Amino acid sequence: MSPFILYIFLLFNFTINIMVFPFKQALEHKNGDLTPDKEAYNGTNFAIDYFDTKLYTQIKIGNPYQEVKVLLAGELCAFKIGKSKNCIYSDDYLSYYNRNKSSDFTYTPKYSHEDLEFNNTIGSTAEDTLYTYTDLNLKNEIKFKNVGFYLGSDTNDKLCGIIGLEKDNFICNRTYNIVKDCKDKKYINNRKFMLKYNTINEGLYIIGSEFKDVIDNYDENKTSTIKLIAGTGIYKFKFKINKVQIIGDENVTIDTNIEGIINNDFSFIILGSQYFNNYSHYFFSKYLENGICTNNTYDYKPELLLSEKYDVIECDKKKFGENDMKSLPKLYIYIGDYFSQKKIFFDYKDLFTETKYKYFFNIIFDKNNKYNIDLGKLFLKKYPINFDFENEVIDIYDNYIEKQNDNKGDPSGNNDNNMTLYIILACILVVITGVLGYFLGKYLNKIRKKRANELKDDYEYNESPAEPINRESSLDN
Repeated sequence: MSPFILYIFLLFNFTINIMVFPFKQALEHKNGDLTPDKEAYNGTNFAIDYFDTKLYTQIKIGNPYQEVKVLLAGELCAFKIGKSKNCIYSDDYLSYYNRNKSSDFTYTPKYSHEDLEFNNTIGSTAEDTLYTYTDLNLKNEIKFKNVGFYLGSDTNDKLCGIIGLEKDNFICNRTYNIVKDCKDKKYINNRKFMLKYNTINEGLYIIGSEFKDVIDNYDENKTSTIKLIAGTGIYKFKFKINKVQIIGDENVTIDTNIEGIINNDFSFIILGSQYFNNYSHYFFSKYLENGICTNNTYDYKPELLLSEKYDVIECDKKKFGENDMKSLPKLYIYIGDYFSQKKIFFDYKDLFTETKYKYFFNIIFDKNNKYNIDLGKLFLKKYPINFDFENEVIDIYDNYIEKQNDNKGDPSGNNDNNMTLYIILACILVVITGVLGYFLGKYLNKIRKKRANELKDDYEYNESPAEPINRESSLDN
């Protein structure tokens, strides 16, 4: 964008539709030299690599600008720069930010405090100029002045930035949430964001997002809005799930009336332990019994008194191939309430990760949690999601979602809820028709009787009619 156009833009305070930050998944070697292309790499190693995966972007901040590597953190809400315990301590993901080099840097009186994230060092809220793209092709870059953040470390420290993806809360009210701050400064039109995945490992973090600005050939009829419900946890983006089904040779409803949570910090879908029994019964049992597939236990943070344990399934590629995967039952999840639910599904193309020697099942099973479903990167990659802080909803662009009452598009063949609803409606219509028919019949019968009496009265009134003219005698005269 030319300096003149930029000047006019800033002078009249026009609002940009979107602010765009390209991101990639951070590559951490959590298993050391044991990489996915080695035969010894198993389900536990797979879970270690993909359970807690971070995204990062590189921002330009300051005047003149400095490049700072920034993590997109699902469990945090604020925009911070400093020597955070959440940083990845590798030269690939650390950088420097020197406030003294920026002529636009200023401390703000919003908040100054000790922060656990920075090992209780005292930091302060501040503002500086931030450069972002305003298009999906990353061609137009604009600088925005006075974007707020929390500076938590000395300028001599190797540090990282943190952009929290969680909804702003009382902590962010004391610091800065980047979406809220940019909306308050009228740089964007709304308090929305989305993670638009181009591949499973990279994409665009977009704030101020609307589907019409992001999705080619956008069709508003394919957008579904899901109301969020109150709750705690990562993202705090929690919603109602009406029903969960496994659809294969048999159509099995395995859960109803539970809750779902979106968590971008892992790649899987996490289901409760009872789902493992269902999948084992309807699909994996013969493979597990014959040693073709193996169940591993992943112990997340074993140092904790109550550590989290997960079942992870791997299968040997020499004995397990695409034809086996194609026979996997599809997973259907009905999001929303009974009358407005939307159906998302995952099939074998979604549910396996291939390495040199093995296939790993992308659903892992939480041994401690039986009731919630955590939808990770796999969900966000397949279904574009727009997170709306202000209205407490998520919008799902449903290229793959079908309405529950769309019989023609229901691959499950299971329309029990619809059939029940239709029967109820039919009964109501029969009752209404019967009642209306009864009263209409009485009314018509009354009209017929009245008409008969009126005809009788007319007949008695004319009992001596005039004699007919004798036309013959008249002619004779």
